[in-house]
Amino acid sequence: MVGFSELHKNNLEKMAKKYGVDIKTIDIQALWDSKLSAKENYNNIKQIIFGLCSDVNKKLEEKYDKDYVEYYNIKATEREEKYYKKQFEKRIEEIKNNNIVELSEYFKDYFNHIETFLKNKTCNGFLCVGERGIGKTFNLIVKLKEKGINFKILKGHISALSFYRYLYENRENQYIIIDDIAKLINDKDIISLLLGALDYNSKLVCWTSSSPLTSDLPREFIFNSKIFILANEFDNNNEFLKALKDRCVFYEMKFTKEQMIEMLYIIAKSKNYNLEVVDFIKDLAEKHIIENLSLRLLDKIYPYYNTENEDWKKLVRQIIEIDELKDFVYQLMKSGKLVKEQIEEFKEKTGLSRRTYFYIKAKILGKRVSGYNYD
Repeated sequence: MVGFSELHKNNLEKMAKKYGVDIKTIDIQALWDSKLSAKENYNNIKQIIFGLCSDVNKKLEEKYDKDYVEYYNIKATEREEKYYKKQFEKRIEEIKNNNIVELSEYFKDYFNHIETFLKNKTCNGFLCVGERGIGKTFNLIVKLKEKGINFKILKGHISALSFYRYLYENRENQYIIIDDIAKLINDKDIISLLLGALDYNSKLVCWTSSSPLTSDLPREFIFNSKIFILANEFDNNNEFLKALKDRCVFYEMKFTKEQMIEMLYIIAKSKNYNLEVVDFIKDLAEKHIIENLSLRLLDKIYPYYNTENEDWKKLVRQIIEIDELKDFVYQLMKSGKLVKEQIEEFKEKTGLSRRTYFYIKAKILGKRVSGYNYD
C-alpha cells in the first residue's frame, strides 16, 4: 500500500500547473487510493486534471514528443524511488534500534480474513495464494492455535479414493488445511470432490469415478467442515482452479521486497542473529532479483556466517538464486534508458521478443500473469 505523502502532493501540483489547472479545485488527498500503486494513482488523478484543462492545453499535450514525456516520467520515478528508499532505510534503523518489533503487523490482514472466514456460515473454503516461504502455513497455524481450534493438515500425494474417505471422515465441524494444492490439481477426480465439498448451495460430495468404492463408504454425503487451501501460485488458465477460486474466500498474500527485508531483520533480532547477515541479503536484493527471497532464507544461510568462515559471503552468494534473464531486465529497468531502448538492447542480447520483455517486466513488478514460455 502507498500512502499519500508530501512528495506526491508536490508532483501533482506541478502536473496541474503544467496543464493550467488550479490544484485547489481538486481534493487530491481524497482521490488518492492507498490500495493502488503510486503510478496508478498518478494516472487516475492525471485524467481528472486533464479533463479540467483548456482545449489549447489538450492540443499541446497531444503534440508532446513521446520520448520527452517518457523521459519526464522516468525522472519522476527516480525521485520517487529515492524518497521511498530513504523511508525504507529509516524503517530499517527503527527495527534495528527497537527491542520490541512484532511480525504480526505484516500479517494483520491475513489474520482478519481468517477470523472472518471462521464466522462465515455459508462458505466452506478459504484459498490463500502467495510465494513460497512467506508465512502462509505458519501464520495460519498460529491463528488457529490462538483460537483454540483443532485442525488437520493434508500434505503430499493422495489418491482420489483416499481423499474421498478423508473428506467423509472429517465431514462435520472439522478444520482441514490443504498445504500446497499444486500436488492435487492434476487429478480431476480430486478437484471434482473438492468443488462439491465447497459448493455454496448443496455442499454435496459425490463419488462419480468409475473406480469402485469400498463397502463402508456411501456414494454421496454433505460436507459441513471448513477447508483452508494454500498455494504458491495461481494459474488463471486452469479452469478447475478458477472454479475453486469462485467457491472460496480468495486472498492473495503479497509483500514487497522491502517488507521481506524488514521481516528478516525482525526474525534475526528475535533469534539473536548478527544483523550483518541480513545487511548482506539487503545489499544483494537492492542490486538483483533474488528468486528465493523468503522468510526461510535466513535460517539457511546463517550457519555459513556462524562458522566464522572468511569466505562466508562467497558461499552464501552461491546458494542465493538469481534468475539471470529476469535480473537482466531488472538492470535495464533501472538504467534510466527509454523503454524502446531497453527493448532493443534486450532483443539484441537475448534473441528474445518484445513480448517476452514485457512478460518478464510484469513479473518483476508483481503483476500476476498467466503461464508463458519464453520464445
